Amino acid sequence: MKPLPLLCAVALLALLPASSTLAQEKTVAVSVAIPTDITATQLAQIRSLLAAFDKKVEAGFVGEGTLRTVMTKELKVIEATKDLKLRQNAILAYQKKHGDSYRRVLKKGGADISALAVALNRILPTYSFTAVNGTHVIAKARSRPLGNLTLPSKPATQTLTLRDSNFRVTKDLGCGLIAGSNVTFSNLRLKNDAWSAVAGGCENTGDTIHLTAVPAGMTAVTTANVNLYSEANAVSVVGGSLSTGLARATLKNSDERISDTNFAQVFIIVSAPVLWAAFDRHDDLNIPMQSQTPEGKSVSLETSTYTREVSAIGAGTYSAGTVELLNPRIVLAPQ
Repeated sequence: MKPLPLLCAVALLALLPASSTLAQEKTVAVSVAIPTDITATQLAQIRSLLAAFDKKVEAGFVGEGTLRTVMTKELKVIEATKDLKLRQNAILAYQKKHGDSYRRVLKKGGADISALAVALNRILPTYSFTAVNGTHVIAKARSRPLGNLTLPSKPATQTLTLRDSNFRVTKDLGCGLIAGSNVTFSNLRLKNDAWSAVAGGCENTGDTIHLTAVPAGMTAVTTANVNLYSEANAVSVVGGSLSTGLARATLKNSDERISDTNFAQVFIIVSAPVLWAAFDRHDDLNIPMQSQTPEGKSVSLETSTYTREVSAIGAGTYSAGTVELLNPRIVLAPQ
């Protein structure tokens, strides 16, 4: 697995490095600088945990041949559905139809979803996993910049309205380009879609960055509003799976570290045991970000996305992270 750079965030999964200015304002209390890689050891522990849990689920299905056949058939249809709205509607219908029976099977096999959430928290202690409906596990969080920045009121001498061409785009497609997996950047919108492409799982990363050097005698004031979207779904026909989506924006001086004053982020993880399906999303819209950069420094505006799939057999999971920049501008004024 490719190691990912550092991230400052909430209790969440992996992402990449970053840089930012002086943004400030906050809504959700989660602002701890944490290491961001899910290590190879942790991945192995997660796979082992899901496999052990699946054995208990399988034990619960002993003597439930008809139920198992029906659920497997319906899950395969969901797994093959690539239209996300249709897939989500099918997952909801599946959950409504089979929820009571599945919970009965879990109890029969001694498969405790709450215990699974606790075990995942032990492996990934910075992420807050919770059991949902007694059938699956999710973790989600968001973070906004802290405080309010007092910006100078001197008249502007130059205004740069940022466009796609002002950003450098990088991506790493560990999930390949199959089945719609991709990272795209258009109209100031960075989107990372990932469908599980191989048994065991995969990951995609996508980033953009803009740097502007501030001339002598000038101050740069950078402003933007940001929309962040994350979603994940897991369809577990053969074995348990886990899906992750993350989106982040960072605005800071290029030599500053990421802190709770200069980044915004949303994050979602969904995990479903064998013969179950689940999805969830976590968004945060119209987040104001702003910074002030003195002469001799560079302002850095970055967006980052991360998706990871962990599955027994490919194609059962999907996740996405999307960042939209709204009216990003840099205004130069005398110091």
